[in-house]
Amino acid sequence: MTAAVFAAPAGLGRQVALHAGRQAKRLLADRAGLVGVVLAPVLYFLGFYVPLSGAMSARGLDYGRYIGPALVVQSCIFTAIASATALADDARAGLLRRVASMPVSGQGPLLGRLLVDVAAALVGAVAACLTAALVGFRFASLAGVVGFALVVVAFTVAMSLLFVGVALRASDPAGAAEALLVPQLLLLMISTAFIPLDGFPGWLRPVVAWQPVSPVLAALRGFAEGAPGGFPVLVAFVWCAVLALAGLLLGAGRRVGGSDA
Repeated sequence: MTAAVFAAPAGLGRQVALHAGRQAKRLLADRAGLVGVVLAPVLYFLGFYVPLSGAMSARGLDYGRYIGPALVVQSCIFTAIASATALADDARAGLLRRVASMPVSGQGPLLGRLLVDVAAALVGAVAACLTAALVGFRFASLAGVVGFALVVVAFTVAMSLLFVGVALRASDPAGAAEALLVPQLLLLMISTAFIPLDGFPGWLRPVVAWQPVSPVLAALRGFAEGAPGGFPVLVAFVWCAVLALAGLLLGAGRRVGGSDA
């Protein structure tokens, strides 16, 4: 994108649209990334459903319905990591410093990126739900679909802001983006993503129950069943707000208006 495009007086909405269009073109040009959005849920499905479904069925758990939200959460987290990686590329190319020197809002690149992140996460969520539908995952109501989608959007925005903030705060944004693969794996493994809470040792259950991913999963499963409890949904959205705020604080002063790494 040329300097002339950014330099022209424009409202925030137009700036966001320009940045979103740029990110969308980059995403669409990345065939491997597009395949990954669809393929990752399938691989996770094969990796967990096939070996665990029998044992879970013996415990009376419909694992096909249980694993669907886990695939969705995994897709949201991968989308957020991809966002942090893309921002690290922009920082390395000098785009962020370039934007900061122009008479435009520094929020444009971030908001444009979030729009594309949300769209990518929703596509990944559809792919995950279709994969899980092969073994029985269903939505009980249209209202449940809407609530489910809202949680997906909130969680994607929160994780994207958090991971982007981490990448911007680090001295090596690209390395930080790659390193995020480790904590995301821990968030998924030490949660109710693939096994119920009572499958963990007693001393670990409080951590599993209250870390961010488990409440989000509880909210998604509740909406899929058509009757979510108010408390799990509240906790999920509180966690999303906390993670988003943490990301904004981490990126403050370095976000799109700060210096590049």
